[in-house]
Parts: sequence; structure tokens; C-alpha cells
Amino acid sequence: MKMKMKKVICVLLAAAMLGMTGCSTIPQPTMEELMAEVNAEHQAIEKPEVAVEPYSQYVAPRGSVEQDLTPAEPNPDGSLSMEQAQFDINSLFDMVRKNYGLYNFYGGAEVFEAARQQALADCENAQTMDADVLQQIILDNLSFITDQHFFVGSERPSSSIYPCFFTEVAFQKTEEGYSTADGKLVESVDGQDDLDELFKRSLTREGEIVYWPITFAESEEAKNNPPSLTVHYTDGSEQTLTAMPYESPEADPEVEDVELRDEDGISVLYAKWVVSRDFVNSASEMQEGANIVNLTGNGGGYMPMASEWWENYVGETVPTNHFSIYTQQNMGTKGFVGMEDEMGVQVMDGWSLVNTHPDSFIENENLLVILTSKKTASAAEMFVDLSHNVENTLVIGENTAGCLTGNAASPFQLMYSRIEVSYGNMVTIFPEGDFAEGYGYEPDLWCPAVWAEEAAVHFLNKQL
Repeated sequence: MKMKMKKVICVLLAAAMLGMTGCSTIPQPTMEELMAEVNAEHQAIEKPEVAVEPYSQYVAPRGSVEQDLTPAEPNPDGSLSMEQAQFDINSLFDMVRKNYGLYNFYGGAEVFEAARQQALADCENAQTMDADVLQQIILDNLSFITDQHFFVGSERPSSSIYPCFFTEVAFQKTEEGYSTADGKLVESVDGQDDLDELFKRSLTREGEIVYWPITFAESEEAKNNPPSLTVHYTDGSEQTLTAMPYESPEADPEVEDVELRDEDGISVLYAKWVVSRDFVNSASEMQEGANIVNLTGNGGGYMPMASEWWENYVGETVPTNHFSIYTQQNMGTKGFVGMEDEMGVQVMDGWSLVNTHPDSFIENENLLVILTSKKTASAAEMFVDLSHNVENTLVIGENTAGCLTGNAASPFQLMYSRIEVSYGNMVTIFPEGDFAEGYGYEPDLWCPAVWAEEAAVHFLNKQL
């Protein structure tokens, strides 16, 4: 259980008497009311028990699987024969069984053996065979793997899930349910059983808090064929809403890595990666009051630097809400020399665990806003997770990439097709319902990432 819950931050006191913001027809909470709610939500996240035994099914030793690994004869013309393709499939599944950290997480030998057999059959049924055909066969038969660190060539077996924002109508949450600004109460929405899951606390481009319907789809649908919803009101009327096409935030080409700038009186830290001392040291440049960290284009990097940033910001170690188990035994602390304390490295029954610090909730008087998108991945997602254990942090934007259950590793090439494959050797344990691979972490205020910074600046200036 997290300890210490919250004294009211001084920068928010001036907002305590505000019942409305600007000229909105949707009643606005004060910043004090919003942060009391968000702090309580963050503090309620409880870290799972740091142990190996409850998760032994993920790290159990793997027995041998009989399969043909006899090298095939090379083709004089350099093309890919059926026998060579089948050898590459068998060797891939053999290596995955031996080394893949999420092998048992995704069902183990039973699931992977069925996939191998189907891949071999698909090879036999293929009209032609080359590396491209083989790569697609492998991807199709590993589509149950949602691990965003698993690559076959440059592609993943499954895609991330993108938000579809229905921004045409601003709704408010009342004791009766969800209603429009003029009081029309939602009775139902076609295809949606849980209105509390559909309507999410959101932030308009003008910086006002509303509730929008938000659904989810894979990239192609979200960008090029956004869905529609039919809303039925208690007065008997109905309304069809269409989601705005998803837009991906573009990286600023003039920023190499880290930039600290002023936007309309608000300090904004923009970071492309979690890889440099400049990023780590930027925490000490955060001023008193409200600051923004923009991670909408941050693809991750080095996880210890995410921890170090937060230690510099609050002056003490901030725990994660997750921990990870390396699924290869007897690794010990190899690879963690000099950072054992910072990363919470422990060895239990021969298994190496990281991020094992006990759960706690760190006091923090200054408001820190963190902006996220579907590009916010890996170490940047760890940054978001750490923020949930620090008082007075507010995440605005989209659900993150969902790239944290496994880890990254150097690629290897299949012998004949030369297809590059990469995957990690650990499994991460999260609080129930807190994170899903491919879906990621949810924000506290939903907002299209392409204008999240603009919205956040407007919001802070209205409130503070």
C-alpha cells in the first residue's frame, strides 16, 4: 500500500475558488478538485508482490522440442528453396523456445508448436517462395504475440491499438449519467455496454475538461476509416458521431534530443529519447510551479535514465508499479553493475528481478504535466509509470505505445532467408488492469496528441 497522501500544493490554491473556467458551458472543476481526484487514482495503484513463485508459469524451464534442424542444401542460384524455408522456420521456433522471455506468457510449447506446424504447412502450400513470402508466413502465424519489442524483419506480428476521438459533442458527467451542455441525457450508445468505459475525462484544444466518447482501433482503421457511433438520448432523439481521423504527432526536426522552452509562460521540456545526460539533468531545470514534459514523440531508450530523472526531480528514489523477471536463470547482477540500487536488482532462487523497490507515494508540491501519444514507448512508458508514484503529476494525451511487457535485444538473422528477428528475455508483471501490451498506459486527461501541448498550455493558464 502506498504511504503518504497529499498536502494541497501551493500553486493550486489560487484556483480553489474557481467553479467555471473561461466561458465554457460545461462546468469546470477547480485544479484542486481535479488533482485530488487524480492523486487518489494514482495512489490506488498497488504494485504486485515482488516474487518469482506466483509467476513461475512464465519462467518455468523449457524442455526440448523434437524438430528437424538438419541444414538444407544451398541453391546454386541463391534463391530460397522449400527445404531452406522450412529450416529457417524450425530454427526460429527452436531459438524462441530457448530464449524468448514471453514464451510461456503466450502459451508455451502448445501454442508455439501449433504455430510452427501451421507455418510449415503454409510453406508447402505457397505458390512461390522467397524471403518476403516466408517473412509474411512467420508474421501471420505469430499474430498472437502482442509484444511490441518482437520484430520479424522491420515488422511486428501485431499492431498497437490507437484511440478514436469523438470530439463533435462535449459531454459532461452528472449524477444521472452523461449529458450534453444543453442537458440532453445519454440513454445508450449502439454497440457500447459500459458508458463509463466509453466516455473518458478529456481536454479540449482550448484547455477545457469535458467527457468524450473514445473507442480504439488498429492503425489503418483509426487513420483512414475512423468509426462512427449512434448516441440515443432519453428524450427519444439520436445522433451519429464520427471519430476524427487519427493523426500522429510529428517530431520537431530542429530538436536533436532535448529542448527546454517557454510556451506562453509555461516551461515545456521536449524530449525525443531517454538516452542522454541532457535528459537526466533537465529535471533540475524544472521551475517551481507548473511544468510540462512533452513525451509525445519519445520512443524510449535507457530505463535507468528514466529512474534517474525522477530521482533528480523529487530528491529520492521513485519506485515503479511493476517489476520484471529475467527468464534465463543464473544471470545474477550481470549487466547491472553500478546501478543495482537504482534499478532495484535482486536475485531470487536464481532468477534476476529488477524494479523491486517497495511501493510508495512520493510527496511533491509542484505540478508536473506529462504529455503522451502512441509514440511514447518503452523507457518513456516507464517514465509515465514512475509518475504515478509521485504526487501532483497529471498525464495528458493518448494511451501510450504499450511496449513494456518484454524488452529489446539485438537482432539475429535466419540462415537462408537472412530475415532479421529480435525479441527480449524478460517478462514484466503489472498491477491488474494497469497496463496492456499494445495498449499501454491511459492518460488522466485524454487529448489528441497532435495538439496536446497547446491544450495543456491553455488549460494551465486558465486554471492557474
